[in-house]
Amino acid sequence: MMRIALMILALVALGRAAPAEHIDGRTRAQLLRKPYVSTVTGQQRHYFLFLPKGYETEKGKLWPVILFLHGGGERGNGNSELDKVLIHGPLMEAWEKGRDLPFIMISPQMPPIKAAARHVSKHARRRHRRPPAGPPPMGWEITGVKPPWGEHGPPQGWWVYEKDVLNMVDATLHDYRADPDRVYVTGLSYGGYGTWYFAATYPYRWAAVAPVCGAGDVKTVHRIA
Repeated sequence: MMRIALMILALVALGRAAPAEHIDGRTRAQLLRKPYVSTVTGQQRHYFLFLPKGYETEKGKLWPVILFLHGGGERGNGNSELDKVLIHGPLMEAWEKGRDLPFIMISPQMPPIKAAARHVSKHARRRHRRPPAGPPPMGWEITGVKPPWGEHGPPQGWWVYEKDVLNMVDATLHDYRADPDRVYVTGLSYGGYGTWYFAATYPYRWAAVAPVCGAGDVKTVHRIA
């Protein structure tokens, strides 16, 4: 009985020494749903903003930022389907698996391709008319526009939403303790193409880029170099 009592007292003492919100002396990670009105669809949508362990504790620290661009299978309505972007990538590793990744992370969601096609502006259509080589890819019957596979990637890709994405990055740099000299972009599949696109189009915004399973246009590499 004495041994059991001592064990209970020890557990109580540990509980008092390490409250749930301060694991190992740092505040827990946070996953925020940030609302915005899309410049493409005109609808209110949300994106994920991840604040790492210790963000609230280390008040004087500037944190590096990762922008993660998901693949085509994780598209959704930006509201009830936003959790799809947690399937792959660094945000999944940090939030779902609990890995200690010391970055602020921005994770937006593209609309479903049919919904996106209805809202592509005439300006965007005029800008991206160069036809790809080879047989027509999927998606032409939706948009009627030959997608610019070379420079911009697959149809209805991240290039359509560049203004929304850059607004998210700018808002994060303004509203949170984010380091403007350490902003990184990565993505896979559709997001890999998007990573190449953002790297070549806005090379001075990123400290580094890491495209995964997505191609870039060799004619734009000099912009990154």
